[in-house]
Amino acid sequence: MEVLIIPANVIASLKEKNLYVRCFLYELATKRFSDVMWAMQQNAVKETGCRR
Repeated sequence: MEVLIIPANVIASLKEKNLYVRCFLYELATKRFSDVMWAMQQNAVKETGCRR
């Protein structure tokens, strides 16, 4: 397995020049945010259930 590390300034430049890269990055960020919110919700529900 290989990992490619792309510097942030290169990503920023690509994002400004290429709509498809920008869309991909927004979709990736949205997916990650959604996953975090789901995990937080599950944790909150679990904690609320334990208080009863």
